This record gives sequence, structure tokens and C-alpha cells, in this order.
Amino acid sequence: MIVVLIARLMIDEYIGIQEYWNQSISLFHKKYGGTMYLDELLVTRRASSPREEIEIFEALRESNLQDEYDQALYDYALRRFQDELKKI
Repeated sequence: MIVVLIARLMIDEYIGIQEYWNQSISLFHKKYGGTMYLDELLVTRRASSPREEIEIFEALRESNLQDEYDQALYDYALRRFQDELKKI
């Protein structure tokens, strides 16, 4: 199953990573052109406070929930994203 998912990612021309939002937007514009606007770099996720967001991430980390398929897919996407950044 994971092989199929990674194969699908391999045919995509662009992969962005949320944790690297600004670099993802920059990579997109390097690949496809167009003007990059400051608004694109703004974080627009809704959270009532930065502290609440940190608490959510900490709770998820402490719960030790792991999905081997999600992790393998993320690892591939991150490696590919980092390789693409090196090319620009």
C-alpha cells in the first residue's frame, strides 16, 4: 500500500511541507513563476492562542500515536521537498 502512495507522490510536480510554509511558497513560485505576495507568507491557521497550539502538539506527541504509513509517506515527501530546495 505504501508503495502505491509514494508512487503517486512521485508523479506530482510539486510537494510543499506545512512546517516549512515560507520555503514551500518560495519553491512553488520558483517552479511555476508568478509574483510572491507577502500575504502568501502569513500563517492563517485558526488557533485561539499560540499556547493552545503548543499544548495540542505536546498532547499528540505524548500520546505516542504513530502510523507507519503516514510516517513513511511524510518521510518521502520531506526528503523530496528538501532535495527540490537544494536545486533552487
